[in-house]
Amino acid sequence: MFSILEKILKPYMKKVLPLITLLAFALAFVRCSETISESSVAPKSLEIEPYSIQKVEVKPEFPGGNMAMISWLAKQIEFPEKARESDLHGGKVVVSFIVDVDGQVKQVKIEKSIGELFDHQAIEIVSQMPLWTPGMAEGKKVPVKMMLPIRYELR
Repeated sequence: MFSILEKILKPYMKKVLPLITLLAFALAFVRCSETISESSVAPKSLEIEPYSIQKVEVKPEFPGGNMAMISWLAKQIEFPEKARESDLHGGKVVVSFIVDVDGQVKQVKIEKSIGELFDHQAIEIVSQMPLWTPGMAEGKKVPVKMMLPIRYELR
């Protein structure tokens, strides 16, 4: 049986075997390349999650400390004119943001709203904050999620 197959296939083996070998090598190379490219780029889901303020050893700090931040905010905040015209009296907006490992303020979001006019201004002000001293955990700079209440009062 094998001798019959060998006689039939022998003339083709010299032509087909190198092609089969080349095809197998090419498939192995492509698969290996895909594996390397997938593992060399970290997916977004592996980025460092921000730490909560309670979980860090060193908390992020506004340049000059809390009193400097309060002073800076007081200079930036103005009661929105449209809110004054609409007879709105203000209240407290709570803003969350991330202080990243470089001290930049990122991902500014409203956690407690008192109205779009106030929210928009609070986001703009917090987004323009100067670089902070980043938080630290286990001796390394880490991103930290912060919460900041901003009070608007009509005076």
